[in-house]
Amino acid sequence: MLVDQVASLFRKYTDESDTTFLTDADVAEYLYLGYSDFRQFVENIDYYAYKKTATYTGLASQRLDLANAGAIGPNIMGAAPTVADEKVKVILRLYANSDGIAPDDINWFLTPVQNREALYSVPNNYLSKYCLEGTDLFFSNIPGNSTGFNIDYQPITPTTLFTQTNIVPGTNIYIDEFEAFHDLIALMAYDHYAIRDVADNPMVTRRMLMRKQQLNDFMTRGRLERANRFVISDDAYFVT
Repeated sequence: MLVDQVASLFRKYTDESDTTFLTDADVAEYLYLGYSDFRQFVENIDYYAYKKTATYTGLASQRLDLANAGAIGPNIMGAAPTVADEKVKVILRLYANSDGIAPDDINWFLTPVQNREALYSVPNNYLSKYCLEGTDLFFSNIPGNSTGFNIDYQPITPTTLFTQTNIVPGTNIYIDEFEAFHDLIALMAYDHYAIRDVADNPMVTRRMLMRKQQLNDFMTRGRLERANRFVISDDAYFVT
């Protein structure tokens, strides 16, 4: 489904003819909240479904402020991100690029720890470790050097998708790769609308529970058939 199609479905679920009570701005806001819920549901099962990657090159210290990275890479935290809708929600992994090879080739993964004390106190001192405190990343040693390193992360829900402009019929705005389940966005948006309207709809609730179970089954099986048969140890930090 497309943005305007999801908006149309949401309006049908609400069955609200009073446009002074349910304005276009209200519809856009409820759909944004519904899409945030939808993405979180997906990401709880597949951490990498909406993955973004930020690349940093030339770090000269064991600290990197992700809100003020300067010339070495993008700002992905703070009040002034390089791309507004690509701020970090959760950091998934951090890995150093290989010497003299394309940035997508990995030399090793860094190990996340809880705080700066753990950078130097946990066992396995041969591992390169990192932690996040506020907007600052701290490292047990400088990662990547001249070859740089990548951060894979979950971004925030984009604010530029479900807008008053995009919900107009015929705009044909793409959402994401989970088209078969986009009716869930409208169903989840209805949950937020129902709070204001004080009007729970048992049919909508029942449909949402069924569709969430179907999406859960789909995501649990995985988009790569039989890939979930492969299990990797948490100790496998090196690429060999």
